[in-house]
Amino acid sequence: MASPLPTQIELNERQISCLTQLTLQYHKDHRLYLRSQILLLAHEGMNNSNIAEKLFLKRDTVAEWRKRWLKSQKSLNKLEQEINPQAFRNGIIDILSDKPRPGAPIKFTDKHVRDILNLANKLVEKYSRIGQELTYKTLAEEAQKHGIVRNISISSIRRILQQSGFRKIDLNRNHLMAV
Repeated sequence: MASPLPTQIELNERQISCLTQLTLQYHKDHRLYLRSQILLLAHEGMNNSNIAEKLFLKRDTVAEWRKRWLKSQKSLNKLEQEINPQAFRNGIIDILSDKPRPGAPIKFTDKHVRDILNLANKLVEKYSRIGQELTYKTLAEEAQKHGIVRNISISSIRRILQQSGFRKIDLNRNHLMAV
């Protein structure tokens, strides 16, 4: 038994133009490129299976983006009233963007990270003057003692330092050092 035909996607000229522009910028965000392509092909009358085959996607993915576009009709109607082309484009991008995913909230703010990096700089200098090595564990303990964070793991300290490009780090020896 054949699956039912999906709901036709009707796009106006402004939407077609915006989606076409997004497909021409595929090197910036491939997801936006694919989602724009899905909608343009759906507008041309292709079914989900054919679109999926053409774009090397799963049929469920195509169906999901068709469904999301149709659910966004209220937002699209408001966007149509937008005179500013960039605001219109941003609205379309918002519709085509991933929704926030569940997960643990961010534990350490930018201020926490800055304070940990400042403390690391001070402690590296202090420990090198007295001929000792500053370990990740010691830095974590000091951050807690100084009231920067209530609790932090050694792996979080290591990740913060690595992501910030902290230059006074010796990854092979698992400790911080003055360089």
